[in-house]
Amino acid sequence: MAKKDPTLTWMGILFSITGIGMLIGSFLSYNSTHNFIKNSSSTIGTVTELRLHTSSSSSSSKSSTYYPIVKFKTQKGESAELESNVGSYPPSFRVGETVSVLYNPNNPAEAEINSFGLWFTAIFLLGMGGLFAGIGLSLLAGPLAFRLSSNKNAAKLQANGKKIVTKFTGVELNTFLTVNGSSPYQITSQWFNPETNEVYVFHSENIWFDPEEFIKYETIDVYVDPNDMKKYHMDISFLPKLAN
Repeated sequence: MAKKDPTLTWMGILFSITGIGMLIGSFLSYNSTHNFIKNSSSTIGTVTELRLHTSSSSSSSKSSTYYPIVKFKTQKGESAELESNVGSYPPSFRVGETVSVLYNPNNPAEAEINSFGLWFTAIFLLGMGGLFAGIGLSLLAGPLAFRLSSNKNAAKLQANGKKIVTKFTGVELNTFLTVNGSSPYQITSQWFNPETNEVYVFHSENIWFDPEEFIKYETIDVYVDPNDMKKYHMDISFLPKLAN
């Protein structure tokens, strides 16, 4: 009886594709960094400057990031300079500080500070990719998992629960759930337990059409867990199926 929400489906697809793309990017970034470290030479350099980069997200909001400039000498005695690809605010380094440098021996212009920042892109994309993919897959698989779980619980109650005959009391809209501007219907019934002098009210699963004209009886079977009356399943198999 469940109704699919195309908006959630498309959101799930979009988030999943974005997440998978980020995960692929993380893998490529990891491989690139790994190969760079594997084939690089190391030396010691000195931070000579903290270059300020300013970006504006709006007319009233600016962000500042400091990127260290490092001068170093290769093992061949050649002088070279690098601007780190990783910046921060406040700055992670200070002018005059010595740092470990990795560089391409065939092209010293390809150099970077040997720090955890080398893996920043790979780790960032891994985290964001996992988050987006997780959200997307949840949007796609969540409703299906819920339906499978509900069907499993209903079958278990019908096989092992106690059947009680309840009185049909009406049909109402479940306004707590809205899909594309529409809410599903629920059949309600009640049962009086003379042993405890208590009245129990039951609701059916969500129904995406008005079932009232198809209810021909004054009673409806409900299967309950005798140890927990909150666990129940209303048998509405007498209703017609909703066409796709």
